Amino acid sequence: MDSIGDDAANKTLYPLANSWFLGANIPGKPRIFMPYVGGVGAYRRICDEVVAKGYEGFGCGEVRSHAPAEATRLSATKPAFAD
Repeated sequence: MDSIGDDAANKTLYPLANSWFLGANIPGKPRIFMPYVGGVGAYRRICDEVVAKGYEGFGCGEVRSHAPAEATRLSATKPAFAD
């Protein structure tokens, strides 16, 4: 595993699990601990820094749906559970 949360994760049983939580359900995907465990205060500081730098590192552009056209059409007319 190789991420910001390695130190915290390695103190748990997560690294020993064959779990989707580490990406084990996707063949060839590196096993990493994805949740941020540095605390809310540190997370907020990181978010504030990202905003202050104009979202450096993020690609902001057109939002596209990856849903099939039929699913998009149906969801625009009524909920799937409606009669």
